[in-house]
Amino acid sequence: MKKRILTILTILISAITFACGCGIPKPILEFESAEYVFEGKVISKIYANDSLTYTVTFKISKHYKKGDNPATIEFTFKSEGKYTGEWTSCDWSVNKEEFWLVYADLWKEKLTFGYFCSNSKPLDRKTISEKEQNVLNNGNSFKLENYIYQSETEFNFTKPISNIDSILKLDK
Repeated sequence: MKKRILTILTILISAITFACGCGIPKPILEFESAEYVFEGKVISKIYANDSLTYTVTFKISKHYKKGDNPATIEFTFKSEGKYTGEWTSCDWSVNKEEFWLVYADLWKEKLTFGYFCSNSKPLDRKTISEKEQNVLNNGNSFKLENYIYQSETEFNFTKPISNIDSILKLDK
């Protein structure tokens, strides 16, 4: 009897539990589609009056993507579970004084970036690999139209038929 109850509970819990999972794009593809790619330090984190969102301001120390190069950039995110009362396995946050590598995109006409499913990362806890640094240093000279793509239906994005990383190794 105990075994049946335990089995039923396990099935019920696993049915309502969702893991945060997705395919992280190759850095060069995310670089190509990003509005800004930069390294920066979070100089402020301000919560909205209702605490449901917060706005962080980055002081940019290095721009990788050519274009306008603002000294600071702001992003607004949904607040952490302790403020909203909603927790998921996909929760993440940005904190004051952290140093980040950011691949920023426009989504619904707002500038944003992600942690999961992205190459954006806090550099206090992670480092930029030599391979990714090569992409960052040479990404502006990459021409996407020179490569053939095929559909990757599992993650609903496209990927190159030729390995772009091997092409960039020639730039070393």
